[in-house]
Parts: sequence; structure tokens; C-alpha cells
Amino acid sequence: MTQSLGYRASSLCIIRREDSILVEKFPEVDGVVTYRPVGGTIEYGEDSRSAVIREVKEEIDQPRN
Repeated sequence: MTQSLGYRASSLCIIRREDSILVEKFPEVDGVVTYRPVGGTIEYGEDSRSAVIREVKEEIDQPRN
């Protein structure tokens, strides 16, 4: 029997303006606040470019095409 390790492919993008980058803040866990570039999990059969476009639209509440 094969056990899943729970790995998921993600696609992230760096959105930069001058010396700043856009990051997403995640809830505190065990006293640690986490930040990461905008993006998320790649859905089955989706390429990374499409995934990051979809994820950014979701984060800024834009409708899907």
C-alpha cells in the first residue's frame, strides 16, 4: 500500500512595485505569522501559468473568464 505524503504543487507570482512586493498574510499559528507571495495550489490538469492567474483573480475577487 502506498501512503500519500500530502505534497501539492503550487504556483506563486511576485508582484513588484519599486522596492516593494505584494505578499499574502496567513493567520498566526503557534505564535508565528506567515507571509508568502500571492498564488496557490495548481488544480489537476492545470498548467502553472493558468493556476497563478486564477489564484491572483481569486485573491482580488475578480470573476473567472
